[in-house]
Amino acid sequence: MRNLLGFIAFCLAALAPIFAAAQVWSPDAKQLIIESAPPLRLDFTSASAAVAPTPTPLLPNNASGSRFAFSPDGKTLAYRNGSGDLVLMNLADGKTITLESHLEAPVSWAPDSKTLAAVCRNEAGQLILHIDYREGGYRIKPITLPFHNLADTCQPVQWVPETDNVLLAGGDGTKRDLWMVDAGIPTQLTQTGDVLGFQVSPDGNRVVWIRRSPNTHYILFSLYELIINARSLRKLDFPSRLPQVNPNPHDAVDAVTQVVFSTDLSHIAFTSVQHKSPTTVTVWLTDIKGSMIQKITTLASPSTALPSFSPDGHLLAIFGKQQQTPVLVLFDLQANLGRSITLNSPGQ
Repeated sequence: MRNLLGFIAFCLAALAPIFAAAQVWSPDAKQLIIESAPPLRLDFTSASAAVAPTPTPLLPNNASGSRFAFSPDGKTLAYRNGSGDLVLMNLADGKTITLESHLEAPVSWAPDSKTLAAVCRNEAGQLILHIDYREGGYRIKPITLPFHNLADTCQPVQWVPETDNVLLAGGDGTKRDLWMVDAGIPTQLTQTGDVLGFQVSPDGNRVVWIRRSPNTHYILFSLYELIINARSLRKLDFPSRLPQVNPNPHDAVDAVTQVVFSTDLSHIAFTSVQHKSPTTVTVWLTDIKGSMIQKITTLASPSTALPSFSPDGHLLAIFGKQQQTPVLVLFDLQANLGRSITLNSPGQ
């Protein structure tokens, strides 16, 4: 009985809602922002920097910041400042403007970089979706969302390309579903309450998502696809078990805690925890069909940093700690090689 209660407590802790930080790539994959305290920038532009990049402070005076998102044209950086405000920084001159308060998640930019979708929390505790112009001002009236929490297991806000629609993962209590805001009206797309993560296709025609398994000892997770305009739903082929991850019920991970898709929907990175190794989190890489699986790294628990694919899908970045040392793990999908970079604070 004691072991059972301990296992339940472990799973609840693993699934506790801590909003995930991230490593954020610039559109050209030449820079990487690490959401540490303070946030750092790594520049991979030169050959020497690509081999041994040196972290430098991202914001003036080592100011705090989080939930970063580059505009697709690379000219603007959106982030949450230390007061919780949504700030836009012009990367050419460093000038900033404040758009909203109480930003809840990284914004999602429209492909033309002129507008962005931001979810904030008002004084009454409601989630509000803002569609703002980069230069300031509303594109449409703010929209009150019919749920109170965004998913913390993925990037929960995504603009649908070629449209003015926004997809979100959110819900109440422990339930998380997919929602679409179309013409200012939120519509619930799923009702299973178990969405772990999702990705909109580059053409905006479909969305693929992962459903959390009730028991990863037998089924790791499930993949589904929705053709957005036709509302045509199908389950994608994906094996219930993957070698190394859950080959049999007696040697399996106990929970999948985070999932991230590459932009082209070819690969999935996910993190897992195991009751017998409560002090570590493992990061895995698989293709969309589950035909390959690779263990990328093991980090100290708890790890709240989402893995991050570069925009071209060639690199995977993971930030965390190994034996109390901050490290950045970079994995090259094309070369099938990974390396760990020890991150010292600037000036050390």
